[in-house]
Amino acid sequence: MVGSFLVLLQEVQNKLNSVFDRSKFTCFFQLLRLVDQIQTANNSFPFLTFTTMRWIYNSMVIFSGFILRILAVFHKKTHLFVKGRKSVFSLLNTKIASEDQVFWFHCASLGVLEQGRPVMEQLKKELSSCKIVLTFFSPSGYEVRKNYKGADVVCYLPLDTHANAKKFVKIVNPTMAVFVKYEFWPNYLQ
Repeated sequence: MVGSFLVLLQEVQNKLNSVFDRSKFTCFFQLLRLVDQIQTANNSFPFLTFTTMRWIYNSMVIFSGFILRILAVFHKKTHLFVKGRKSVFSLLNTKIASEDQVFWFHCASLGVLEQGRPVMEQLKKELSSCKIVLTFFSPSGYEVRKNYKGADVVCYLPLDTHANAKKFVKIVNPTMAVFVKYEFWPNYLQ
């Protein structure tokens, strides 16, 4: 399963390389290799099953969300982080139609967006009818670029819970998702 998926992703990467100048962007397919390494490692450490690791991860995300809501009362940037995620789904529902061809770009922060901008801008030139959804994890990126004209929708990425990821992906239904740089969210990739 992972092997055939890697072949498919390699084909996507080759297609992107033929459309875009490789020097303008970096595609990261290392996550799939990491999953394969984890599965191999599980043979050596049977107590570290993928299910156990996923349960620990999901528990930590839910607990972190709870803690962040408390901290938001005392810390301005955390307040922006929490408040900005409240209206994401209603925004997406108003801006994205089920028949839209959507390309989802996720950037952790403002600096990471600068790396992905050339790809988004070239994509808009090549496929002007497509819609680009740009998500941020941090307030530093979102607050500065929330009115970025290169994307049709700019919003925070909801916390990586199973329910949030399922709802987000169902609404956006991306033709392709691009995680710019090193940030990967397991529930969104599932």
